Amino acid sequence: MELMTRRQALRAFVVLSAAFVCTPAMSRETLQALMSDLMDAEPAVADWLILTAPEEADNPSAVKVRVQVVPPKELGIFCEEVLLVLEKNPRPAACRFTFSSMTEPDFTTNLRFAEGQEVMALARMSDGSVVTAKAPVKLTVGGCGL
Repeated sequence: MELMTRRQALRAFVVLSAAFVCTPAMSRETLQALMSDLMDAEPAVADWLILTAPEEADNPSAVKVRVQVVPPKELGIFCEEVLLVLEKNPRPAACRFTFSSMTEPDFTTNLRFAEGQEVMALARMSDGSVVTAKAPVKLTVGGCGL
């Protein structure tokens, strides 16, 4: 068995990194198909899906959003997927995360807003149910609302 040289390892790393970075953004039609796939029934609002976003943000390019999914243990379910949606953006699906049964989703990410709007989190649980949470964000640049 021949070992990989540093140059070959670097080339493989660059190719794999480009595959992750260069994935196309989700179009509005693809998002609608994904959301209809996620929501066979109307999503429920659960107090154990916690979406934290600032009420006012002064930098629309980096609005910090935190998502925590902590279902009660007696339900016996876990979160399989979280989708963050900004409906007024040109590409509404901001990001999508998948999880295993061994993780408890608690993450923070920066989102880019096209304008002031609600950020929506959809969490698909292991039993097939979907829960949702929303948080409004107003954009202010130099003290002026957008």
